[in-house]
Amino acid sequence: METSSSLFSIEDYINKIGSFELDLDDSKVCFEGTLFEHENGKVIISGKTSVEIARLFDYRKSYRITGFIDGQDFSFLNSIIRRAKYRSNIDSCIIELEPSEIVIGRKIIGDGKILVATMELPELSWFFTDRQFKETVVFNEGSPALLDYCFPDDICAEDHIGTLRISRVMNCEWGHSKVCYSSIPILTIEFKKPVSIINAREQIAKARNLFLFFADGYLPLHNICLADDKTSKDYCPDYCDFELVANSVEEYKIKDEPFFVTSDIVKSDFQSIWYRWSKLYSHKFISYLYFEVIRNRATWINRFLNFAQAIELFENIYRADVLKKTTYGDREFKSCILDALTQLQLSLALDDEQIEIIADSVKNARNYFTHYNSKHAEPSYHEVFSMSRVLNLVLIGLVYKKLGLPDHVIENAKLSRDYSSFDRDVAVILKKPIDNVDYNAFF
Repeated sequence: METSSSLFSIEDYINKIGSFELDLDDSKVCFEGTLFEHENGKVIISGKTSVEIARLFDYRKSYRITGFIDGQDFSFLNSIIRRAKYRSNIDSCIIELEPSEIVIGRKIIGDGKILVATMELPELSWFFTDRQFKETVVFNEGSPALLDYCFPDDICAEDHIGTLRISRVMNCEWGHSKVCYSSIPILTIEFKKPVSIINAREQIAKARNLFLFFADGYLPLHNICLADDKTSKDYCPDYCDFELVANSVEEYKIKDEPFFVTSDIVKSDFQSIWYRWSKLYSHKFISYLYFEVIRNRATWINRFLNFAQAIELFENIYRADVLKKTTYGDREFKSCILDALTQLQLSLALDDEQIEIIADSVKNARNYFTHYNSKHAEPSYHEVFSMSRVLNLVLIGLVYKKLGLPDHVIENAKLSRDYSSFDRDVAVILKKPIDNVDYNAFF
């Protein structure tokens, strides 16, 4: 019976006394303390040390702390000192430290030597088109089964770092009155040689970020289960026995609907898609800019400017040879938008005149906001929102083409609920009225 890969719960160790060691230059500071949950939801280490030692701390630095709580090893990464409370007439100091990440089940020495990293990603269920469970049509005494397990195939890709596998496990929960079976998607990377714990997390994030573009929405990073050279080899090759937990609180709207790119589209060619994504991801700023937008850190004007910047960056990195033939003077940014729209002309059903006007409008709006160029009119509220949505789909389309995905994926994205206003948005940018449409109703 396959089960969930989750190993630990940090809540089980809150408010329990433990022993800790803090790396301070060439020495170690040992102290007793507890973990507690701050009102902001983050886990804090609270302990007591001498005033003399407390004065040696550099409050601008972050520290590595290891611990032992209730029979379990811990490592607290990048811990900063939030507060030091000195007691009058007593040679002691209460310190509170906030780690950025917590390793449960292992004391990490140095950078770590990670061999396997795996993360549950339930939100990936919308990516899969084939089912993991199938109802039994006939249910009687001779066929006493409610479900058939379909044993879906994994999706795999390999590169110089290791092997990525996208799979699904079956989780079962028993109750007095019901039994619940659920399907849990998992990302697993088996590394060809040991990597640091930070590199392992980065590789899982790299895989997750590919699915951000497939979903066109936010997908969280969950706890990451890990294996190293101390992990028992008596179990399956990807068995993990300790866990990396981010000391943060998710506050972003998560994508909870079918992805634009699904398993039936990529499973036969995922190796080449992963290769292309690795090359694209080597220039992380495009992914970072998009990540900022889908987490809604940018709105209205900043959202428009982020998409414009991301497309300009994409074009200058991946289409430099083409731009050299068309770019001159103040047309440099416009050439990026022209080329981007031209690549997607058939998928977005735009003609040459529309592409020219849209590129001009985006250039003028961008220049107005970045340079306050008074010769360009201030774009309206509606125009900025329309240009943002158009540029959003353009950026998605450029990445899809770079990954070698078929054009119908972009065409279907245009028809989706999120971009169903595309033709109307184009009309707003072209300043063409649409009969019986009140623009204000859509903003």
